[in-house]
Amino acid sequence: METLVARCAGLDVHKDSVTACVWVPDGQGGRQVETRRFTTTTTAGLVLLAEWLASFGVSRVGMESTGCYWKPVWQLLEGQVECWLLNAAHLHNVPGRKTDVADAAWIAQLVEHGLVRPSFVPPRPIRELRELTRYRKTQIQERGREVQRLDKVLQDAGIKLSSVATDVIGVSGRAMLEALVAGTHDPEVLAGLAKGRLRTKLPALREALSGRFRTDHHGLLVGQILAHIDYLLPPEIVAVESACHPWSEGEWDRRSGWWEAWMLRLAGDQVESLLDELLPVQVRELPAELAVLDRLLADPRLLAPIQQAWEQAARGHGRPTIPMGSFVRLMVIKQRTGWGTRPWSGRCRTRCTCAGSACCP
Repeated sequence: METLVARCAGLDVHKDSVTACVWVPDGQGGRQVETRRFTTTTTAGLVLLAEWLASFGVSRVGMESTGCYWKPVWQLLEGQVECWLLNAAHLHNVPGRKTDVADAAWIAQLVEHGLVRPSFVPPRPIRELRELTRYRKTQIQERGREVQRLDKVLQDAGIKLSSVATDVIGVSGRAMLEALVAGTHDPEVLAGLAKGRLRTKLPALREALSGRFRTDHHGLLVGQILAHIDYLLPPEIVAVESACHPWSEGEWDRRSGWWEAWMLRLAGDQVESLLDELLPVQVRELPAELAVLDRLLADPRLLAPIQQAWEQAARGHGRPTIPMGSFVRLMVIKQRTGWGTRPWSGRCRTRCTCAGSACCP
């Protein structure tokens, strides 16, 4: 079988150990195989791994995406050698005796002959933003679960507040809940705490707040849940949001060249296809209002003739497929703003409240 990578290595990564197998020329037309097990994955141990790989002049390293344990290895090696992150589904070996050494040798052999394709790993700034946005999303989801637990306790107590008020923990609902926890059970008094449009539903509120709320039991649960909801609200989430939006206008000017290069690398040869006669006339004319452009890009019939070719071109170049409409809009805003402001606006792809800013690339 043809050798595509002369000096390569395969890593079988575990939580506390890494088994490395190196395939290099032996100087006699054959292949030399060296295997070593590193019994620690601390930074010091991974530095030894990098030095050992460098001693053989390894140019490409393949590793299986094992949970999150591959990340420390990747982060230490990515600036020193070309790293390939491989999908575990593409690495099935012949059934039999499975060992760490055999797995590392098998990965090295696949990389040597080009029998696998690497998974896409975004640049470090995008990885950091992704971790922040995902953590923020889990905090918001946890807050939603706490609100559901709160409603469950109220239903157990016969309090039907969620049937009348849209937001149980809004200004009015929060005032009523705090009064219940404090020991106020009179529906008339509780309904009098309503504010704004909720005051038009006072009769329904009085009926909904007539229940069997026990301060010693339900009050304890509601108090703990409200405290947890307060913890999951700002400043904790706001602190994460501020970290998700580190690119001020001046910062964006400094990083715009990097962002453009990254997007063009993803699209590759597809950039030319966006500017030729294949595009509909409406898109080539670049409408003055971005809202008009958004409506055009949202019409599947408009871009359907070239959507399939777009995706095939991306797969043919081994690149991830990004939404064609999003890329068209990005190029339009780049031309209009000169990257002076954040280019992403409109609906956020991760459905968060960032208004489509740079935290959701």
